[in-house]
Amino acid sequence: MSAPKQAFRLVAAPGSAGRDGASTDALFLASFPVVPPALDSIEFGVFNRPTPPNADAATKAMSRKRRLVVGETPKMEYVGETEAANCKYIVGVLDKATGVVTLREADTLSMTPIVKAQKLNHQSRTIAEKPFLLLNAVHLTLTPVHASQNMTARNQLGEAFGTKKRKQAIRALEKNQVDVSGLQAVAHKISEKIEETSALLPAKAEIDSKMLAERDIPPCNTEATTPEEVYRIADIVPAEVLDSIDIKQLWKSRLESDIAKAMQSLKATDWVLGRIVATVQEQSDKKRAKLLVYLAMLARFYSLKQHELNKDISQALGGSQTVAEHVAFMFSEWQEDGNGKRRLRVSNKLKDKLLAYIVALCLHLNNFSVNLNQIASDLSLPMTKVVSVAREMGCRVETYKSSDGGQFGEKRAVLALPLVFSQRRR
Repeated sequence: MSAPKQAFRLVAAPGSAGRDGASTDALFLASFPVVPPALDSIEFGVFNRPTPPNADAATKAMSRKRRLVVGETPKMEYVGETEAANCKYIVGVLDKATGVVTLREADTLSMTPIVKAQKLNHQSRTIAEKPFLLLNAVHLTLTPVHASQNMTARNQLGEAFGTKKRKQAIRALEKNQVDVSGLQAVAHKISEKIEETSALLPAKAEIDSKMLAERDIPPCNTEATTPEEVYRIADIVPAEVLDSIDIKQLWKSRLESDIAKAMQSLKATDWVLGRIVATVQEQSDKKRAKLLVYLAMLARFYSLKQHELNKDISQALGGSQTVAEHVAFMFSEWQEDGNGKRRLRVSNKLKDKLLAYIVALCLHLNNFSVNLNQIASDLSLPMTKVVSVAREMGCRVETYKSSDGGQFGEKRAVLALPLVFSQRRR
């Protein structure tokens, strides 16, 4: 099967000179995971990768070819780096004054949208972005690599990817380099150093806090005094994203059939649709209605297939551009395929994170007690996966028996204080 065609948008940046004196006036063919509105009104700037002063001619030539293209709107930043392609793209530029068409070569870019509100709280997940995003804050300097550092790096690669014979040779070499007599001479110094540093070991509370931060869950307030404060709504969905959700047409509907038709593009589940119908017909709480629509968008994004991620995500999420960019930024990452093209992908780790956000939002919308069987059914997930995520969030998972009010065997996640987090295996 042939690979799907990649949609490009033409991006022009004003000409400027880089550090090496080369002109950066160029045209670029840029691909966006979600095409920004009013793309023609966004101004893009071009930056050069700094070239080390002691670099050889080949390195300088490669550095001159690499460009970083950056554009921004009041709420978003778009960052892209020129990438190698198996073919060249030629763009025809028409001069309306003379009627002459000039053919120019255009490099390709994969643009990454970054929500400004989330920029300080989330690190970039793409390797290509990291050195460029730091250029405005620090001056990068290169230090010469010593022979011992080079050998260490080679040995690490050998240990990770080498054959069994290569690994045995590395271990034998390391053993031969150990100076036993030197270690015995400084044994007492090592012992003193251990005693000095043992007092600096982190306390149990610090370790627990760090382990909590490593969980794929929304930001958790362990000092909360009520369930509402544990996972704040503002941490689950930023205010600017929630405000961007348009429910004017939905709010005007009264009949259940009209409400279901308005939610048809999101393929809302019966659980979500039933609560939207009740909220809209009561005409009492617009914020709750927006939260329910956002929950439907998260569930829709969770169910998208791999090939759907690299189309226009905003169409799958009901046409909301801001929500599409936020969700793609939070729960997806760029990855190169076998042909060297960068495509959006949702890893298992990010899937678990997205599921945790869905569970947290369901808890807020259902008085902090939610039916896990319903979530597992709606998202086509095994029950063990949903239960595991709920326990990672500090919820108590209760199973109803015949004498209880719920259905027999039904599992419910209850968020109550004090929080009890599941213990991770080491």
